[in-house]
Amino acid sequence: MTETYDLLFFLIRGRRCAIEVSAVREVLAAPAVTPVPLVPALIRGAISFHGLPVPVLDLGVELQPGSLDSGGQSFDAFSRSAQDYVLVVEAHLPSDGTFVRSGLAVERVMRVVTVPADALRPHAGHTSFVSATIVDAEGPALLIDVPTALETTMKSIRSGRLAA
Repeated sequence: MTETYDLLFFLIRGRRCAIEVSAVREVLAAPAVTPVPLVPALIRGAISFHGLPVPVLDLGVELQPGSLDSGGQSFDAFSRSAQDYVLVVEAHLPSDGTFVRSGLAVERVMRVVTVPADALRPHAGHTSFVSATIVDAEGPALLIDVPTALETTMKSIRSGRLAA
């Protein structure tokens, strides 16, 4: 029997990405994101998730540093149009098993697909939390390892590497 993965596909800064469905707690359409002063650019702000504050991250800062959209506009502002979403994800950090919940700012949620393991290719990029490139009929997509992404983000924040 061929190994498969259930993946949620979405867009970050126009780039097709995916994460394992098991990491997704909830998909929120256009939630109110409260800005947080003096935090790295990677943090869009925070949302209230069932009464608890949850940071909202923009992994696009790492995926495409300094990129601009097709209209020449910076992605520094997380607009609240009807096409914006926050994926609330949960994971245990690889280093110490700490449970972490965070939001991922995405432009569009596409669909859930069961992908065979042979559709995954090694990723040659510089981003540590991209575990593979998925190749399917719709083109390439980056497979984001949620535990590693959250741990990488926490380390970056602590070191001040991604300061605004």
